[in-house]
Amino acid sequence: MKFHFYRILIILTVIQLINYSIKILYEIGIEIKKSILNNFDNKFVCRLINNGNMETKSKISKEEEFKLILKSIENEYIDYFMNTKSLFYEIEDRNFLHNHWELIFEDGKVIFSFREGTDLPENIKKECIRAFNKVFG
Repeated sequence: MKFHFYRILIILTVIQLINYSIKILYEIGIEIKKSILNNFDNKFVCRLINNGNMETKSKISKEEEFKLILKSIENEYIDYFMNTKSLFYEIEDRNFLHNHWELIFEDGKVIFSFREGTDLPENIKKECIRAFNKVFG
């Protein structure tokens, strides 16, 4: 009986260690993502070409520039997006900023809007609007 108790105790301890390790790896992963995205230079966009070579473009479109800025906003609030579910796509395991907005190109004008039903906090919405005005304003 005593042997079974110790066996169970060891198994529970191993499970706790595994859970703790997973939590640490998850947090390290978020920090690495933040570091990579914060250090990304918005002036250059690398695209993977079909043959596997990298092509660097120093001039990017306004739409690409806007999307990069929004990606950096998402990265700034990564904890919010990692800890909320998408209202718009049930198959996604987390939330993404690109699910909440749309650009409409009409008669030479660009219109930025948030999707109906978005639950983004006001501070994130304001940053998105500032980014739009900076790029397209």
